[in-house]
Amino acid sequence: ESSNSELRKEMEDAYSRLVSLAQLFQVKEDDLSKANTTNRDELRRARREAEDLASKRAVAEERADAIERENDELRRKMTRLKKEFEKERSRKANGPVGYFNKLHDDFEEKESVRRERSERSERRSGKENGDRESSRSLSRASSRARDGAESQRRFHIAR
Repeated sequence: ESSNSELRKEMEDAYSRLVSLAQLFQVKEDDLSKANTTNRDELRRARREAEDLASKRAVAEERADAIERENDELRRKMTRLKKEFEKERSRKANGPVGYFNKLHDDFEEKESVRRERSERSERRSGKENGDRESSRSLSRASSRARDGAESQRRFHIAR
């Protein structure tokens, strides 16, 4: 009987240790399950956040492209306006003298065209250089050319 009671006692000790191990296993299993659930939830949240950030980045890139296109357009416009401004400034820098020089140059150009036409028409009509009328017009033309050159020289000196 003493050996039976010892055996029984050992069995009860073994049984109590098995129950303790089973309880410990169950606690650890529950903790692991909770950790897996938490990890799964965190992973879903991180994926959602990554998708949101990716869509925000795509929107930001589109916006940056639009701004870059607008910036390029404004840069071209600014270059054009700078050129116009410089042109206007140079015209204003010459002031009235520049205006008068332009008038004078335009007049000289028109006069030279008129003289060339007149000379061509005289050649076609058969008038010769020795003719009294043509020598008068040549005299007037050379006088105008001298006067024009002198006034042009004066205006260009004033610049």
